[in-house]
Amino acid sequence: MIEKRLYSTGLWGLYAGLILAIHLKIVEALTGEKVYTLLLNIDYLPIVNAVQFAEPVEVLFHLMVSVILSILLFYVMYRLKLTSRTKVLTITIVVNVIIALAYYPLTALSDKTPAIADFTALVHWVIAHIVYGLVLGLMLHRSLKK
Repeated sequence: MIEKRLYSTGLWGLYAGLILAIHLKIVEALTGEKVYTLLLNIDYLPIVNAVQFAEPVEVLFHLMVSVILSILLFYVMYRLKLTSRTKVLTITIVVNVIIALAYYPLTALSDKTPAIADFTALVHWVIAHIVYGLVLGLMLHRSLKK
C-alpha cells in the first residue's frame, strides 16, 4: 500500500518541480533576474561542472531532486502520522524556504547566477519556493490522507 503512495508521491514531486521551474522561468523572462538559471545551476558540483548540459537535462536534474525531496518528506510525515493539512503545509513550506535560503549562497560560486546581494532575486527565489512548498504540501496531504 505504501509503495503505491510512494509512486504517486514521486509524481507529485515531478508536478511541483515543473511548477517551480516554469514559475522561475517566467520570472526570469519578465524581470531579467537569473532565478531560473540559479535553479538549474550545478557549477558548484565538482566533476559535473566540467560538462555543459543542455537545458532539458538540467531541468531533469532539478526534477529528480524534486521527486527525491517529495518522497523523503512524504516518508517522514507518513512515519510521524501527520495528516493535518496545516501541519503538512507548514512542514513543506518551511523545509523549502530553508532549502531556498541555504542554496542561494551558492550563487557566490557561479558567475551565471544572481549576485549574493541581489535582494530582488532572493525575494523571487524564496517566493517561488514557498509556492513550491504549498503545491507540494497540498499534493502530499492527499497522499497522507489515504
